[in-house]
Amino acid sequence: MLGDVERYFHFFLPLMLLAFAYYWRAFVQGLVVLPFRRLLWFGISARVLALWIHPSDDIYRYVWEARVLLEGFNPYALAPDSPSLESLRDAAWPLINHPYHPAIYPPLTQIFFGLLATVSATPFFFKLALTLVEIPSLYLLRKLQIREGAPEKVLAVFFLNPLLIFEIAGRGHFESLLLISMLAFLVALPYRSLLPSALFLSVSILFKIISLTLLPLLFTGKSVTKPVIASSLILILVVPILALTGTLENIAHFGESYAYNAIIPYLWEKVGEVCGQAQIGTWGSRLLFLFCIPWVYRFIRGKSPATQALWLMGLLLLFLPTLHPWYLLWILPFASLRLSLPWLLLTGTISVNYFVGYRFHLTGNWQEVDWLRIPQYLPPLALGIFTWLRTRTSPPVSG
Repeated sequence: MLGDVERYFHFFLPLMLLAFAYYWRAFVQGLVVLPFRRLLWFGISARVLALWIHPSDDIYRYVWEARVLLEGFNPYALAPDSPSLESLRDAAWPLINHPYHPAIYPPLTQIFFGLLATVSATPFFFKLALTLVEIPSLYLLRKLQIREGAPEKVLAVFFLNPLLIFEIAGRGHFESLLLISMLAFLVALPYRSLLPSALFLSVSILFKIISLTLLPLLFTGKSVTKPVIASSLILILVVPILALTGTLENIAHFGESYAYNAIIPYLWEKVGEVCGQAQIGTWGSRLLFLFCIPWVYRFIRGKSPATQALWLMGLLLLFLPTLHPWYLLWILPFASLRLSLPWLLLTGTISVNYFVGYRFHLTGNWQEVDWLRIPQYLPPLALGIFTWLRTRTSPPVSG
């Protein structure tokens, strides 16, 4: 019988890499051009097939917290293993991840899960609903593509990305709520009034707190007064909600107790180990992040909203202490619009990381594999350096 590693590399990983290779060759390189309607139906068909993939254990958490909410309990105060919730336990209860942690998903996400559970509190229905929510994102991206004058192929680059299809329709992650609200925010940005933008960004933050990363996009114009008012309204609206529900406290506690597959924090951790000072790893990464924020903001000033979003979200991902494969969906629409090859390549190379989850489901042993960072991050890094050098050495185009 094949060992765990051999099974993974013989079946699942080659299938993922083959799908990504076709995606890269056909759509990123623009060798296949699909009319919009055909692209839509091709993408929907792929998602219908993906619905039958076994879901992530996260989705059992979604269903559980929806049931907790509907029964009148507070998921932010009671973890799944709380004795107060023992009467709600069913056959799926052992599948819930981190049962000792209370809810970390923001209130609007919990309300959405609760609404779904009133219809059907099953993983398959949740996956179906989250997939249906994702599809309108293509129409929003199309508006941005036309506005920014991007090539039409960016629609296929986004909508047919294997990671996107696998992680939402296949695994059932709720990133579709984040994608549609972030894109709605970008679509609303050019309007004279910043109120629609502020509303969409508030909704996005209440779906997933990382949308706060896009707050600087309100300051793209020359005016300062309106962006200050709009950003103040957002913070006045969302921060008390997140604080009063306990979302912020739970996220902070979860973040301190869990780290996985990080990029820059991992490198700083190794520096700390070499120096014999763990604090060097922790504080070195945080200080470097704070140093990079003003530098990146100065660099992106005056650039298109999609470019600004790409850089801001990219900076966040580089410094996150945890980087699961589906976190790359946060940057995917912006990487598609700007055809950022390193980030797009990373959506393929990160598939090798599925080995950790695959081994966990077979053996019950969750253990990070450090060397997997090499095939994940080294090819995109090399491509990024090569692209940057080629851009710097290319002669200016005369026109």
